[in-house]
Amino acid sequence: MAGTSYIPGSWFGVVRSGTAVLLGPDTPPALAGALWDLLADGPEVHEVLHAVTSSSGGSLASIPSFGILDFKGSLRVFLRGGLDLTVSQPQGPVELDGRDVTTWTERRFALPGPCTLTIPGAGAAGLPELPLREGVVLLQSLSLGLGADQPALATGTSAAALVVDPDGNADVRQIIEDVPAPAAAEPVVEESAASEPVVEEPAATEPVAAEPVVTDEPAPAAVDPEQADPEPADTGPSTLNPSTLTPSTLTPSIPM
Repeated sequence: MAGTSYIPGSWFGVVRSGTAVLLGPDTPPALAGALWDLLADGPEVHEVLHAVTSSSGGSLASIPSFGILDFKGSLRVFLRGGLDLTVSQPQGPVELDGRDVTTWTERRFALPGPCTLTIPGAGAAGLPELPLREGVVLLQSLSLGLGADQPALATGTSAAALVVDPDGNADVRQIIEDVPAPAAAEPVVEESAASEPVVEEPAATEPVAAEPVVTDEPAPAAVDPEQADPEPADTGPSTLNPSTLTPSTLTPSIPM
């Protein structure tokens, strides 16, 4: 928040922990003190709304006029009664009020600019505008310098993810939570088959048994092992046939 200021008046203004509550001059001071204590813990805006409206005892007609500005991140606005709010937007100022409503006017601005909440007739004219950081004051106007120094919208939820109309109003059904910013995700690159050259590794070499060569010639006849090695011819004396012997062959030759 760049700066907060107010113009003195007759309404109660309770500003603390990114929330401002404006209550009518008939508000019991004890309620203003209870809201000051409640805002110390930075409650959700619906808790503040309940604390303001519960004083009516459940009767809608008995709900007092009030204004609630929750500016922790986006701007949440609740108005009932004769309060006028102007919010700066890139397309031009947006004006709201809490008149002619059964309960209250509720709006949400995803990207708010400076805004001013004014209660007509709640103070004298010409009074100076005074700075206000936090506190309980009597006022007729409250200005919030929302802008570059405003707490950023919840990280992790971009403005593009919100449904924002031309006036800069976001869908109230969507909630922005204050969560720590996630680490920037690295782009995931899907590798395709052709993204890198494929190197074919040689297949493991294994000994391959040689296949016999088949020719058209007939295979040689099988050789009987017993006939493969014929017995060598007998070089000794041949067997003599007695029937063929003659005296000359039987008489040894005696040298003379």
